[in-house]
Amino acid sequence: WLWLAGLGIVLCVQMLAGHFHLAFITQILLVGWVPLRLFFWTDHVDASLLQRRAVACGHVVLAMCLGFGLASAQLLPTLELKQISQRETADGEDFDPGYGHIPPLYLSQVVASWWFWYDGEIDRNRALAQLDTLAISSGTNETEAHLYFGLAALTLMGFALFSTEFRPTIWNRHSVVWLIIGGAALVYAVGWLLPVGQHAPGFGFFRGPGRYGILATLGVALVAGRILSALLRASAGKSTIILAVSVLILCCISQLFAIPEMWKWLTPLLILATVLTGWARLRPSRRRGLVGLVVFLATTAELYVVAQQLAVAVMVRQPVIARAPYSQIGKFLQRYPGKARLYAPGPNLPNLLGVSSVPEYLGIGPAPYYNPNLRAPKLEFVTPKFIDWARNAGVTHILSFEPLFREDGTAQPGLVFAKPDAFLNPAWGRGDFELLYLYKTGRLSRVTFADPKPGQSIQITSYRANSVTLSAETPQPSTLVLTDLDYPGWTVTIDGERAESKTHAGQFRSVVVPAGKHIVRWEFHSASFQTGAIISLISLLLVVVIAASTLRSSSPEDHSAIV
Repeated sequence: WLWLAGLGIVLCVQMLAGHFHLAFITQILLVGWVPLRLFFWTDHVDASLLQRRAVACGHVVLAMCLGFGLASAQLLPTLELKQISQRETADGEDFDPGYGHIPPLYLSQVVASWWFWYDGEIDRNRALAQLDTLAISSGTNETEAHLYFGLAALTLMGFALFSTEFRPTIWNRHSVVWLIIGGAALVYAVGWLLPVGQHAPGFGFFRGPGRYGILATLGVALVAGRILSALLRASAGKSTIILAVSVLILCCISQLFAIPEMWKWLTPLLILATVLTGWARLRPSRRRGLVGLVVFLATTAELYVVAQQLAVAVMVRQPVIARAPYSQIGKFLQRYPGKARLYAPGPNLPNLLGVSSVPEYLGIGPAPYYNPNLRAPKLEFVTPKFIDWARNAGVTHILSFEPLFREDGTAQPGLVFAKPDAFLNPAWGRGDFELLYLYKTGRLSRVTFADPKPGQSIQITSYRANSVTLSAETPQPSTLVLTDLDYPGWTVTIDGERAESKTHAGQFRSVVVPAGKHIVRWEFHSASFQTGAIISLISLLLVVVIAASTLRSSSPEDHSAIV
Protein backbone atom coordinates (compact mmCIF):
# COMPACT_ATOMS: atom_id res chain seq x y z
CA TRP A 1 0.00 0.00 0.00
CA LEU A 2 2.89 2.34 0.70
CA TRP A 3 4.27 1.76 -2.80
CA LEU A 4 0.76 2.33 -4.17
CA ALA A 5 0.64 5.72 -2.49
CA GLY A 6 4.16 6.52 -3.70
CA LEU A 7 3.25 5.67 -7.30
CA GLY A 8 0.16 7.87 -7.04
CA ILE A 9 2.29 10.79 -5.84
CA VAL A 10 4.78 10.33 -8.70
CA LEU A 11 1.99 10.28 -11.30
CA CYS A 12 0.45 13.37 -9.67
CA VAL A 13 3.71 15.32 -9.79
CA GLN A 14 4.13 14.47 -13.47
CA MET A 15 0.65 15.76 -14.27
CA LEU A 16 1.10 18.90 -12.17
CA ALA A 17 4.27 19.66 -14.14
CA GLY A 18 1.91 20.63 -16.94
CA HIS A 19 2.90 18.37 -19.85
CA PHE A 20 -0.18 16.18 -19.83
CA HIS A 21 0.81 14.32 -22.99
CA LEU A 22 3.98 12.87 -21.47
CA ALA A 23 2.02 12.03 -18.32
CA PHE A 24 -0.58 10.25 -20.48
CA ILE A 25 2.16 8.29 -22.26
CA THR A 26 3.51 7.21 -18.86
CA GLN A 27 0.05 5.98 -17.84
CA ILE A 28 -0.37 4.09 -21.13
CA LEU A 29 3.02 2.45 -20.47
CA LEU A 30 1.88 1.32 -17.03
CA VAL A 31 -1.35 -0.09 -18.42
CA GLY A 32 0.62 -2.11 -21.00
CA TRP A 33 3.75 -3.04 -19.06
CA VAL A 34 2.30 -4.23 -15.74
CA PRO A 35 0.06 -7.00 -17.21
CA LEU A 36 2.87 -8.14 -19.54
CA ARG A 37 5.27 -8.23 -16.59
CA LEU A 38 2.92 -10.26 -14.41
CA PHE A 39 1.38 -12.61 -16.97
CA PHE A 40 4.01 -13.00 -19.70
CA TRP A 41 7.49 -12.13 -18.41
CA THR A 42 7.47 -13.48 -14.86
CA ASP A 43 11.22 -13.87 -14.26
CA HIS A 44 12.32 -12.70 -10.81
CA VAL A 45 8.75 -11.89 -9.76
CA ASP A 46 7.94 -12.88 -6.18
CA ALA A 47 5.88 -16.08 -6.05
CA SER A 48 3.34 -14.54 -3.68
CA LEU A 49 2.75 -11.73 -6.18
CA LEU A 50 2.19 -14.21 -9.01
CA GLN A 51 -0.60 -15.79 -6.98
CA ARG A 52 -2.49 -12.48 -6.90
CA ARG A 53 -1.66 -10.96 -10.25
CA ALA A 54 -5.14 -9.58 -10.85
CA VAL A 55 -5.03 -7.86 -7.44
CA ALA A 56 -1.63 -6.35 -8.30
CA CYS A 57 -3.03 -4.95 -11.55
CA GLY A 58 -5.92 -3.52 -9.56
CA HIS A 59 -3.45 -1.83 -7.22
CA VAL A 60 -1.80 -0.11 -10.17
CA VAL A 61 -5.21 1.12 -11.34
CA LEU A 62 -5.89 2.43 -7.82
CA ALA A 63 -2.52 4.21 -7.82
CA MET A 64 -3.41 5.87 -11.10
CA CYS A 65 -6.79 6.93 -9.70
CA LEU A 66 -5.00 8.30 -6.63
CA GLY A 67 -2.66 10.27 -8.89
CA PHE A 68 -5.64 11.74 -10.74
CA GLY A 69 -7.27 12.59 -7.43
CA LEU A 70 -4.17 14.37 -6.14
CA ALA A 71 -3.87 16.36 -9.38
CA SER A 72 -7.59 17.22 -9.59
CA ALA A 73 -7.01 20.84 -8.61
CA GLN A 74 -5.35 21.27 -11.99
CA LEU A 75 -7.06 18.55 -14.01
CA LEU A 76 -10.67 19.69 -13.53
CA PRO A 77 -10.05 23.29 -14.69
CA THR A 78 -8.12 21.86 -17.64
CA LEU A 79 -11.02 19.56 -18.50
CA GLU A 80 -13.38 22.53 -18.30
CA LEU A 81 -11.14 24.47 -20.69
CA LYS A 82 -11.01 21.52 -23.08
CA GLN A 83 -14.80 21.32 -23.23
CA ILE A 84 -15.08 24.93 -24.40
CA SER A 85 -11.91 24.93 -26.49
CA GLN A 86 -11.03 24.38 -30.13
CA ARG A 87 -10.32 20.77 -29.16
CA GLU A 88 -13.89 20.06 -28.17
CA THR A 89 -14.04 17.71 -31.15
CA ALA A 90 -10.98 15.83 -32.44
CA ASP A 91 -11.84 16.78 -36.02
CA GLY A 92 -12.06 20.50 -35.27
CA GLU A 93 -10.67 22.83 -37.91
CA ASP A 94 -8.05 24.30 -35.58
CA PHE A 95 -6.93 21.01 -34.06
CA ASP A 96 -5.19 18.29 -36.05
CA PRO A 97 -4.32 15.30 -33.82
CA GLY A 98 -2.02 13.97 -36.55
CA TYR A 99 0.27 16.99 -36.55
CA GLY A 100 3.73 16.05 -35.30
CA HIS A 101 3.77 12.45 -36.56
CA ILE A 102 6.87 10.62 -37.82
CA PRO A 103 6.69 9.98 -41.58
CA PRO A 104 7.53 6.29 -42.12
CA LEU A 105 10.50 7.08 -44.38
CA TYR A 106 11.89 9.40 -41.72
CA LEU A 107 12.43 6.37 -39.48
CA SER A 108 15.66 6.10 -41.46
CA GLN A 109 16.99 8.77 -39.08
CA VAL A 110 17.60 5.96 -36.60
CA VAL A 111 20.57 4.79 -38.70
CA ALA A 112 21.11 7.70 -41.12
CA SER A 113 20.98 10.77 -38.90
CA TRP A 114 24.70 11.24 -38.43
CA TRP A 115 25.68 10.90 -42.09
CA PHE A 116 22.61 12.10 -44.00
CA TRP A 117 19.79 13.86 -42.16
CA TYR A 118 22.09 16.19 -40.25
CA ASP A 119 23.90 17.35 -43.32
CA GLY A 120 24.02 21.14 -43.20
CA GLU A 121 22.63 21.42 -46.74
CA ILE A 122 19.36 19.63 -45.91
CA ASP A 123 16.30 21.59 -44.82
CA ARG A 124 14.72 18.87 -42.69
CA ASN A 125 11.31 20.52 -42.31
CA ARG A 126 11.00 20.90 -46.08
CA ALA A 127 12.24 17.36 -46.62
CA LEU A 128 9.68 16.02 -44.14
CA ALA A 129 6.88 17.62 -46.17
CA GLN A 130 8.04 15.58 -49.19
CA LEU A 131 8.19 12.22 -47.40
CA ASP A 132 4.63 11.28 -48.33
CA THR A 133 5.12 7.57 -49.02
CA LEU A 134 2.83 5.65 -46.64
CA ALA A 135 2.53 8.88 -44.60
CA ILE A 136 -0.67 10.48 -43.32
CA SER A 137 -1.75 13.86 -44.68
CA SER A 138 -1.10 15.85 -41.49
CA GLY A 139 1.89 18.15 -41.14
CA THR A 140 4.90 17.67 -38.89
CA ASN A 141 8.24 19.23 -37.98
CA GLU A 142 11.75 18.01 -37.25
CA THR A 143 11.38 18.35 -33.48
CA GLU A 144 8.14 16.38 -33.14
CA ALA A 145 9.33 13.76 -35.64
CA HIS A 146 12.72 13.22 -33.99
CA LEU A 147 13.63 9.65 -33.03
CA TYR A 148 17.18 8.53 -32.33
CA PHE A 149 18.60 5.75 -30.15
CA GLY A 150 22.33 6.29 -30.56
CA LEU A 151 24.97 4.27 -32.36
CA ALA A 152 25.95 2.35 -29.23
CA ALA A 153 22.46 0.87 -28.76
CA LEU A 154 22.15 -0.06 -32.44
CA THR A 155 25.64 -1.59 -32.52
CA LEU A 156 24.97 -3.67 -29.42
CA MET A 157 21.62 -4.92 -30.77
CA GLY A 158 23.18 -5.73 -34.14
CA PHE A 159 26.05 -7.57 -32.47
CA ALA A 160 23.65 -9.68 -30.35
CA LEU A 161 21.36 -10.38 -33.29
CA PHE A 162 24.17 -11.89 -35.38
CA SER A 163 26.01 -13.57 -32.52
CA THR A 164 24.85 -17.09 -31.71
CA GLU A 165 26.22 -16.81 -28.18
CA PHE A 166 24.48 -13.55 -27.34
CA ARG A 167 21.30 -13.88 -29.39
CA PRO A 168 19.33 -15.08 -26.33
CA THR A 169 19.79 -11.60 -24.84
CA ILE A 170 17.32 -10.39 -27.49
CA TRP A 171 15.10 -13.43 -27.89
CA ASN A 172 13.81 -13.66 -24.33
CA ARG A 173 10.63 -12.53 -22.66
CA HIS A 174 12.18 -9.41 -21.12
CA SER A 175 13.37 -8.09 -24.47
CA VAL A 176 10.25 -9.24 -26.32
CA VAL A 177 8.02 -7.30 -23.89
CA TRP A 178 9.93 -4.07 -24.51
CA LEU A 179 10.15 -4.68 -28.24
CA ILE A 180 6.37 -5.16 -28.34
CA ILE A 181 5.83 -1.91 -26.41
CA GLY A 182 8.34 -0.04 -28.58
CA GLY A 183 6.92 -1.47 -31.80
CA ALA A 184 3.35 -0.54 -30.87
CA ALA A 185 4.53 2.98 -30.01
CA LEU A 186 6.24 3.32 -33.40
CA VAL A 187 3.10 2.22 -35.25
CA TYR A 188 1.13 4.92 -33.44
CA ALA A 189 3.91 7.48 -33.90
CA VAL A 190 3.70 7.27 -37.69
CA GLY A 191 -0.03 8.02 -37.47
CA TRP A 192 -1.48 4.88 -39.00
CA LEU A 193 -3.77 4.21 -36.01
CA LEU A 194 -5.06 7.78 -35.70
CA PRO A 195 -8.40 7.17 -37.47
CA VAL A 196 -9.29 4.89 -34.55
CA GLY A 197 -7.03 6.23 -31.82
CA GLN A 198 -8.20 9.84 -32.01
CA HIS A 199 -11.62 8.75 -30.81
CA ALA A 200 -10.28 6.68 -27.89
CA PRO A 201 -10.36 8.25 -24.41
CA GLY A 202 -7.32 10.43 -23.91
CA PHE A 203 -5.75 9.98 -27.34
CA GLY A 204 -8.00 12.54 -29.04
CA PHE A 205 -7.00 15.18 -26.48
CA PHE A 206 -3.45 15.53 -27.81
CA ARG A 207 -1.62 16.09 -31.04
CA GLY A 208 1.98 15.06 -31.71
CA PRO A 209 1.84 11.25 -32.14
CA GLY A 210 5.59 11.31 -32.79
CA ARG A 211 6.05 11.75 -29.04
CA TYR A 212 5.09 8.11 -28.53
CA GLY A 213 8.49 7.32 -30.02
CA ILE A 214 9.86 7.93 -26.52
CA LEU A 215 8.54 4.47 -25.62
CA ALA A 216 10.49 2.95 -28.51
CA THR A 217 13.60 4.75 -27.28
CA LEU A 218 13.04 3.40 -23.76
CA GLY A 219 12.54 -0.15 -25.08
CA VAL A 220 15.71 -0.07 -27.19
CA ALA A 221 17.71 1.39 -24.29
CA LEU A 222 16.62 -1.38 -21.91
CA VAL A 223 17.29 -4.16 -24.41
CA ALA A 224 20.69 -2.70 -25.35
CA GLY A 225 21.52 -2.35 -21.66
CA ARG A 226 20.72 -6.02 -21.12
CA ILE A 227 23.00 -6.95 -24.02
CA LEU A 228 25.82 -4.78 -22.70
CA SER A 229 25.44 -6.32 -19.25
CA ALA A 230 25.77 -9.81 -20.75
CA LEU A 231 28.83 -8.78 -22.75
CA LEU A 232 30.53 -7.27 -19.73
CA ARG A 233 30.07 -10.53 -17.87
CA ALA A 234 31.74 -12.40 -20.73
CA SER A 235 35.36 -13.50 -20.79
CA ALA A 236 38.29 -11.15 -21.41
CA GLY A 237 38.35 -12.20 -25.04
CA LYS A 238 34.79 -11.11 -25.53
CA SER A 239 35.56 -7.85 -23.75
CA THR A 240 38.18 -7.14 -26.38
CA ILE A 241 35.41 -7.30 -28.97
CA ILE A 242 33.40 -4.83 -26.93
CA LEU A 243 36.34 -2.46 -26.81
CA ALA A 244 36.72 -2.60 -30.58
CA VAL A 245 33.01 -1.85 -31.02
CA SER A 246 33.24 1.06 -28.57
CA VAL A 247 36.19 2.59 -30.40
CA LEU A 248 34.31 2.18 -33.69
CA ILE A 249 31.41 4.09 -32.15
CA LEU A 250 33.73 6.86 -31.05
CA CYS A 251 35.15 7.09 -34.57
CA CYS A 252 31.65 7.53 -35.95
CA ILE A 253 30.78 10.13 -33.33
CA SER A 254 33.85 12.17 -34.18
CA GLN A 255 32.34 12.81 -37.62
CA LEU A 256 29.55 14.76 -35.96
CA PHE A 257 31.78 17.49 -34.62
CA ALA A 258 32.41 20.61 -36.67
CA ILE A 259 36.21 20.39 -36.36
CA PRO A 260 38.97 20.57 -38.97
CA GLU A 261 39.33 17.55 -41.24
CA MET A 262 42.65 16.46 -39.70
CA TRP A 263 41.15 16.31 -36.22
CA LYS A 264 38.25 14.19 -37.45
CA TRP A 265 40.73 11.35 -37.95
CA LEU A 266 43.25 12.25 -35.25
CA THR A 267 40.68 12.42 -32.44
CA PRO A 268 39.61 8.73 -32.59
CA LEU A 269 43.26 7.66 -32.88
CA LEU A 270 44.14 9.60 -29.74
CA ILE A 271 41.12 8.11 -27.95
CA LEU A 272 42.10 4.62 -29.10
CA ALA A 273 45.69 5.09 -27.89
CA THR A 274 44.49 6.36 -24.50
CA VAL A 275 42.03 3.48 -24.02
CA LEU A 276 44.56 0.83 -25.07
CA THR A 277 47.14 2.26 -22.67
CA GLY A 278 44.67 2.04 -19.81
CA TRP A 279 43.55 -1.39 -21.00
CA ALA A 280 47.07 -2.83 -20.72
CA ARG A 281 47.41 -1.62 -17.11
CA LEU A 282 44.02 -2.80 -15.80
CA ARG A 283 43.04 -6.16 -14.34
CA PRO A 284 40.39 -8.10 -16.34
CA SER A 285 37.64 -7.25 -13.84
CA ARG A 286 38.30 -3.53 -14.22
CA ARG A 287 38.63 -3.75 -17.98
CA ARG A 288 34.94 -4.49 -18.15
CA GLY A 289 34.20 -1.36 -16.15
CA LEU A 290 36.35 0.65 -18.54
CA VAL A 291 34.42 -0.68 -21.52
CA GLY A 292 31.10 0.22 -19.89
CA LEU A 293 32.41 3.71 -19.16
CA VAL A 294 33.57 4.13 -22.76
CA VAL A 295 30.15 3.15 -24.11
CA PHE A 296 28.40 5.48 -21.65
CA LEU A 297 30.63 8.45 -22.47
CA ALA A 298 30.38 7.76 -26.20
CA THR A 299 26.58 7.65 -26.08
CA THR A 300 26.37 10.76 -23.90
CA ALA A 301 28.61 12.72 -26.27
CA GLU A 302 26.72 11.51 -29.33
CA LEU A 303 23.26 12.35 -27.98
CA TYR A 304 24.50 15.77 -26.91
CA VAL A 305 25.76 16.51 -30.43
CA VAL A 306 22.53 15.25 -32.00
CA ALA A 307 20.53 17.44 -29.61
CA GLN A 308 22.41 20.49 -30.84
CA GLN A 309 21.23 19.74 -34.38
CA LEU A 310 17.61 20.05 -33.23
CA ALA A 311 17.97 22.91 -30.77
CA VAL A 312 15.29 25.56 -31.21
CA ALA A 313 16.40 27.68 -28.25
CA VAL A 314 19.49 29.78 -27.76
CA MET A 315 21.18 30.04 -24.38
CA VAL A 316 21.93 33.62 -23.36
CA ARG A 317 23.75 35.05 -20.38
CA GLN A 318 20.81 37.15 -19.24
CA PRO A 319 17.17 36.23 -19.89
CA VAL A 320 15.52 38.80 -22.14
CA ILE A 321 12.59 39.03 -19.73
CA ALA A 322 14.93 40.77 -17.28
CA ARG A 323 14.69 43.79 -19.60
CA ALA A 324 10.88 43.95 -19.45
CA PRO A 325 10.84 46.64 -16.70
CA TYR A 326 12.86 48.91 -19.02
CA SER A 327 10.44 48.66 -21.96
CA GLN A 328 9.46 52.15 -23.11
CA ILE A 329 6.37 50.79 -24.86
CA GLY A 330 5.38 48.87 -21.73
CA LYS A 331 5.64 51.98 -19.56
CA PHE A 332 3.62 53.99 -22.08
CA LEU A 333 0.81 51.42 -22.24
CA GLN A 334 0.67 50.88 -18.49
CA ARG A 335 0.08 54.63 -18.03
CA TYR A 336 -2.82 54.53 -20.49
CA PRO A 337 -5.98 55.36 -18.50
CA GLY A 338 -8.36 53.06 -20.35
CA LYS A 339 -6.44 49.76 -19.81
CA ALA A 340 -4.72 49.23 -23.14
CA ARG A 341 -5.11 46.20 -25.39
CA LEU A 342 -2.39 45.80 -27.98
CA TYR A 343 -2.46 44.30 -31.45
CA ALA A 344 1.12 43.10 -32.04
CA PRO A 345 2.99 41.01 -34.61
CA GLY A 346 4.34 38.47 -32.10
CA PRO A 347 1.69 36.43 -30.24
CA ASN A 348 1.84 36.30 -26.42
CA LEU A 349 5.15 38.15 -25.98
CA PRO A 350 3.59 41.60 -25.41
CA ASN A 351 1.64 40.16 -22.46
CA LEU A 352 4.95 40.30 -20.59
CA LEU A 353 4.59 44.09 -20.69
CA GLY A 354 1.64 43.77 -18.33
CA VAL A 355 -1.00 44.51 -20.97
CA SER A 356 -3.52 42.43 -22.87
CA SER A 357 -2.51 41.61 -26.44
CA VAL A 358 -3.85 39.94 -29.57
CA PRO A 359 -3.47 37.76 -31.53
CA GLU A 360 -2.72 34.99 -29.08
CA TYR A 361 -1.12 31.58 -29.49
CA LEU A 362 -2.40 28.78 -27.28
CA GLY A 363 -2.00 25.04 -27.79
CA ILE A 364 -5.42 24.75 -26.23
CA GLY A 365 -7.61 27.81 -25.80
CA PRO A 366 -11.21 29.01 -25.64
CA ALA A 367 -13.09 28.37 -28.88
CA PRO A 368 -13.95 32.08 -29.51
CA TYR A 369 -10.23 32.77 -29.98
CA TYR A 370 -10.34 30.46 -33.00
CA ASN A 371 -13.67 31.50 -34.45
CA PRO A 372 -12.85 32.91 -37.93
CA ASN A 373 -15.54 35.57 -37.47
CA LEU A 374 -14.05 36.74 -34.16
CA ARG A 375 -10.32 36.05 -34.27
CA ALA A 376 -7.74 38.72 -34.96
CA PRO A 377 -7.17 39.21 -38.71
CA LYS A 378 -3.75 39.55 -40.30
CA LEU A 379 -2.63 43.12 -40.72
CA GLU A 380 -1.24 44.02 -44.15
CA PHE A 381 -2.95 47.36 -44.71
CA VAL A 382 -5.06 49.37 -42.28
CA THR A 383 -8.51 48.93 -43.77
CA PRO A 384 -11.81 50.25 -42.39
CA LYS A 385 -12.76 46.61 -41.73
CA PHE A 386 -9.64 46.07 -39.62
CA ILE A 387 -10.22 49.27 -37.64
CA ASP A 388 -13.84 48.25 -37.00
CA TRP A 389 -12.69 44.84 -35.76
CA ALA A 390 -10.01 46.41 -33.54
CA ARG A 391 -12.45 48.82 -31.94
CA ASN A 392 -15.06 46.12 -31.39
CA ALA A 393 -12.39 43.88 -29.82
CA GLY A 394 -11.26 46.58 -27.40
CA VAL A 395 -7.91 47.09 -29.16
CA THR A 396 -6.60 50.51 -28.20
CA HIS A 397 -3.18 50.37 -29.89
CA ILE A 398 -1.44 48.68 -32.83
CA LEU A 399 2.25 47.77 -32.74
CA SER A 400 4.10 47.24 -36.01
CA PHE A 401 7.62 46.56 -37.29
CA GLU A 402 7.04 48.96 -40.19
CA PRO A 403 5.13 52.22 -40.66
CA LEU A 404 1.44 51.53 -41.35
CA PHE A 405 -0.40 52.68 -44.44
CA ARG A 406 -3.98 52.65 -45.56
CA GLU A 407 -5.12 50.90 -48.73
CA ASP A 408 -4.95 54.17 -50.63
CA GLY A 409 -1.27 54.55 -49.73
CA THR A 410 -1.67 57.36 -47.20
CA ALA A 411 0.03 57.07 -43.83
CA GLN A 412 -2.03 55.74 -40.93
CA PRO A 413 -2.72 58.53 -38.41
CA GLY A 414 -2.35 58.09 -34.66
CA LEU A 415 1.40 57.37 -34.44
CA VAL A 416 2.45 57.83 -30.77
CA PHE A 417 5.79 55.98 -30.62
CA ALA A 418 8.56 55.32 -33.16
CA LYS A 419 11.69 54.16 -31.33
CA PRO A 420 13.61 50.97 -30.52
CA ASP A 421 12.43 49.20 -27.37
CA ALA A 422 14.84 47.91 -24.72
CA PHE A 423 12.80 44.73 -24.24
CA LEU A 424 10.87 43.97 -27.43
CA ASN A 425 13.79 44.49 -29.83
CA PRO A 426 16.05 41.79 -28.32
CA ALA A 427 13.07 39.55 -27.52
CA TRP A 428 12.04 39.53 -31.19
CA GLY A 429 15.65 39.30 -32.39
CA ARG A 430 15.62 42.75 -33.95
CA GLY A 431 18.58 45.07 -34.13
CA ASP A 432 19.21 47.53 -31.33
CA PHE A 433 18.40 50.49 -33.59
CA GLU A 434 15.42 49.09 -35.53
CA LEU A 435 12.28 51.09 -34.86
CA LEU A 436 8.96 49.85 -33.52
CA TYR A 437 5.82 51.81 -34.40
CA LEU A 438 2.89 52.23 -32.00
CA TYR A 439 -0.46 53.65 -33.19
CA LYS A 440 -3.72 54.53 -31.47
CA THR A 441 -6.88 52.99 -32.95
CA GLY A 442 -9.30 55.58 -31.66
CA ARG A 443 -10.75 53.16 -29.08
CA LEU A 444 -10.36 54.89 -25.71
CA SER A 445 -11.00 51.95 -23.38
CA ARG A 446 -11.72 48.24 -23.21
CA VAL A 447 -15.13 48.97 -21.69
CA THR A 448 -18.02 50.67 -23.45
CA PHE A 449 -21.79 50.72 -23.83
CA ALA A 450 -23.23 48.56 -26.59
CA ASP A 451 -25.26 51.53 -27.85
CA PRO A 452 -23.43 54.70 -26.70
CA LYS A 453 -25.62 57.74 -25.98
CA PRO A 454 -25.00 61.24 -24.66
CA GLY A 455 -24.64 61.45 -20.90
CA GLN A 456 -23.03 58.04 -20.50
CA SER A 457 -19.65 57.56 -18.84
CA ILE A 458 -17.53 54.60 -17.72
CA GLN A 459 -14.30 54.44 -15.77
CA ILE A 460 -12.21 51.42 -14.78
CA THR A 461 -11.40 51.94 -11.10
CA SER A 462 -9.72 48.60 -10.42
CA TYR A 463 -8.41 45.94 -12.75
CA ARG A 464 -6.96 42.68 -11.39
CA ALA A 465 -6.56 39.15 -12.69
CA ASN A 466 -9.68 37.89 -10.86
CA SER A 467 -11.74 41.07 -10.51
CA VAL A 468 -12.67 44.21 -12.44
CA THR A 469 -14.44 47.20 -10.88
CA LEU A 470 -16.11 49.91 -12.99
CA SER A 471 -17.87 53.16 -12.27
CA ALA A 472 -20.69 53.61 -14.79
CA GLU A 473 -23.33 56.28 -15.31
CA THR A 474 -26.14 56.23 -17.86
CA PRO A 475 -29.37 58.25 -18.21
CA GLN A 476 -31.33 55.12 -19.19
CA PRO A 477 -30.92 51.34 -18.87
CA SER A 478 -28.06 50.27 -21.17
CA THR A 479 -25.90 47.25 -21.87
CA LEU A 480 -22.36 47.72 -20.58
CA VAL A 481 -19.71 45.67 -22.44
CA LEU A 482 -16.31 44.69 -21.06
CA THR A 483 -14.21 43.39 -23.95
CA ASP A 484 -12.71 40.55 -21.90
CA LEU A 485 -13.48 36.89 -22.47
CA ASP A 486 -16.72 35.62 -20.97
CA TYR A 487 -15.37 32.47 -19.30
CA PRO A 488 -17.17 30.14 -16.86
CA GLY A 489 -16.68 31.40 -13.31
CA TRP A 490 -17.16 35.14 -13.91
CA THR A 491 -20.03 36.71 -11.99
CA VAL A 492 -21.14 40.35 -11.86
CA THR A 493 -22.72 42.59 -9.23
CA ILE A 494 -24.20 46.08 -9.53
CA ASP A 495 -23.90 48.09 -6.34
CA GLY A 496 -23.25 44.83 -4.50
CA GLU A 497 -26.37 43.10 -5.85
CA ARG A 498 -26.01 40.01 -8.03
CA ALA A 499 -26.81 40.69 -11.71
CA GLU A 500 -27.01 38.56 -14.83
CA SER A 501 -23.83 38.47 -16.89
CA LYS A 502 -24.39 37.81 -20.59
CA THR A 503 -22.10 37.01 -23.51
CA HIS A 504 -21.78 39.85 -26.00
CA ALA A 505 -20.69 39.39 -29.63
CA GLY A 506 -19.88 35.74 -29.02
CA GLN A 507 -17.03 36.26 -26.56
CA PHE A 508 -17.20 39.37 -24.33
CA ARG A 509 -18.82 39.99 -20.93
CA SER A 510 -21.81 42.31 -20.64
CA VAL A 511 -24.50 43.33 -18.17
CA VAL A 512 -27.59 45.56 -18.33
CA VAL A 513 -27.02 48.61 -16.12
CA PRO A 514 -30.06 50.54 -14.80
CA ALA A 515 -30.29 54.29 -15.21
CA GLY A 516 -28.15 56.29 -12.82
CA LYS A 517 -24.66 55.99 -11.39
CA HIS A 518 -23.52 52.53 -10.32
CA ILE A 519 -20.53 50.43 -9.29
CA VAL A 520 -20.21 47.35 -11.50
CA ARG A 521 -17.90 44.58 -10.34
CA TRP A 522 -16.95 41.34 -12.07
CA GLU A 523 -15.30 38.59 -10.01
CA PHE A 524 -13.90 35.23 -10.99
CA HIS A 525 -14.45 32.14 -8.86
CA SER A 526 -13.65 28.84 -10.55
CA ALA A 527 -16.06 26.13 -9.46
CA SER A 528 -13.95 23.51 -11.24
CA PHE A 529 -10.85 24.55 -9.32
CA GLN A 530 -12.68 24.55 -5.99
CA THR A 531 -14.10 21.08 -6.65
CA GLY A 532 -10.70 19.84 -7.81
CA ALA A 533 -9.00 21.30 -4.74
CA ILE A 534 -11.43 19.44 -2.46
CA ILE A 535 -10.75 16.16 -4.31
CA SER A 536 -6.99 16.80 -4.13
CA LEU A 537 -7.22 17.43 -0.39
CA ILE A 538 -9.23 14.25 0.21
CA SER A 539 -6.71 12.28 -1.89
CA LEU A 540 -3.82 13.76 0.07
CA LEU A 541 -5.46 12.78 3.36
CA LEU A 542 -5.89 9.28 1.94
CA VAL A 543 -2.17 9.12 1.16
CA VAL A 544 -1.34 10.19 4.72
CA VAL A 545 -3.70 7.55 6.17
CA ILE A 546 -2.19 4.83 3.95
CA ALA A 547 1.35 5.79 4.92
CA ALA A 548 0.57 6.04 8.63
CA SER A 549 -1.36 2.74 8.68
CA THR A 550 1.35 0.90 6.76
CA LEU A 551 4.19 2.17 8.94
CA ARG A 552 2.26 1.52 12.16
CA SER A 553 1.40 -2.06 11.25
CA SER A 554 4.89 -2.98 9.98
CA SER A 555 7.72 -4.26 12.14
CA PRO A 556 11.01 -2.41 12.79
CA GLU A 557 12.66 -4.71 10.23
CA ASP A 558 10.12 -3.62 7.65
CA HIS A 559 10.88 0.03 8.46
CA SER A 560 14.55 -0.59 7.76
CA ALA A 561 13.68 -2.29 4.48
CA ILE A 562 11.50 0.64 3.43
CA VAL A 563 14.27 3.11 4.20
